[in-house]
Amino acid sequence: MSLIITLLVALTINLVFVTSAFAYLDPNAGGIFLQVIVPIIFGTAAAVTVFWKRLLTKIKDVLGRSKKQ
Repeated sequence: MSLIITLLVALTINLVFVTSAFAYLDPNAGGIFLQVIVPIIFGTAAAVTVFWKRLLTKIKDVLGRSKKQ
C-alpha cells in the first residue's frame, strides 16, 4: 500500500512542477515511429484473426457443427 501512495505522491509532484522541455523532434522520428507502429498493428491484427478462426473452429466442433458434416 505504501508503494502505491509513494507512486501517487511522485506523480503528483511531477505533474505540479512541469516545465517546458524546448525539445527538437527530428522529421525522421515520424518515419521511424511509423516503421515500428504499423507492423505492430498489422501483426496484432493477423494474430487476432488466426486466433479467432481457431476459436470459432473449436466452438463449432464442440457444438457439432463442423464443416465435415
